[in-house]
Amino acid sequence: MGKILKRFDRICIREWSISDSIQYSGIVGDPSVMKYIGNGSTRGIEIAEKEILGFQAENAREGWSRWAVSLDDNGPLIGYAGFSRKFYGIDFGMRFARPYWGHPATYISCCLALEHGFEEAGLSEICTMTHPDHTRGLAFMKKLFSMKPIDEENELGRFQMYVVSRQQYLKSEMNKNRKRMQEVLEIPEVLFDASPRLQLAA
Repeated sequence: MGKILKRFDRICIREWSISDSIQYSGIVGDPSVMKYIGNGSTRGIEIAEKEILGFQAENAREGWSRWAVSLDDNGPLIGYAGFSRKFYGIDFGMRFARPYWGHPATYISCCLALEHGFEEAGLSEICTMTHPDHTRGLAFMKKLFSMKPIDEENELGRFQMYVVSRQQYLKSEMNKNRKRMQEVLEIPEVLFDASPRLQLAA
């Protein structure tokens, strides 16, 4: 279990451990998870381990990375939320196991990662790109960010991009997201339900 960086209720963002590789390989081995990532190919345990080592190296070098997301200190790994340096800037991204799509933990962990990135890790600006056909992803981004996205086309294809500064997030987005974090916890029988594929409150 890696060092916990931030938590809200029982939801944790934390540093990675190589022992996460088996659970992580199950996530990146799911075609539905990987559909809009790169060419859509699934990945085995060797590539999952290599990715985790890359996340650990980036965190050591930069003070931020894609952070592991788990339910409780010793609970299951459900995915990641965090940052990676790309040719177009510091990318904010997330990836979650399919059974947790729509679960409040996905939204809450992304809010925790954004707060930690801007407040503790010292990021000044981040961006995030979502494939225009990824309707679930686009709807999720609208819950995180209230500004209008930019239509972007580059060597990777067409995307909707949000560019968010530290000042924008801390001034306009953080309080809104903190309020919603509490609201989703109060939805009866949603958090950590045995069948967590439920939608966040609008």
